Amino acid sequence: MNARPPITLTRDISSIAIPTGTHATLRKGQPVLVTHSLGGSYTIAVDGCLFRIEPEDADALGMLMVPVNRIRPMSHDRVEGHLPALLSAMASSAKSAAWVPLQRQP
Repeated sequence: MNARPPITLTRDISSIAIPTGTHATLRKGQPVLVTHSLGGSYTIAVDGCLFRIEPEDADALGMLMVPVNRIRPMSHDRVEGHLPALLSAMASSAKSAAWVPLQRQP
């Protein structure tokens, strides 16, 4: 297993304690360990406690901020254009999933 080196916070940041959900301010210069990242947010360990860090504070960890609105909404017309193919694929998949166990019975 690769151990990640500690990171020193470059500024004060807001955080949410896990699992209690209480808000805490972590101070500039505090050494932290990044334990997990998903969707731009980070889970860090500080003195044996876990905290969630929002994407807006990623820079204090030396990470790049991931834009939250990366996915553009699709127009109604574009969704309608893909709907028949999607429904067909779902029906085919469901039919296959139901048929395979029946084929295995003696």
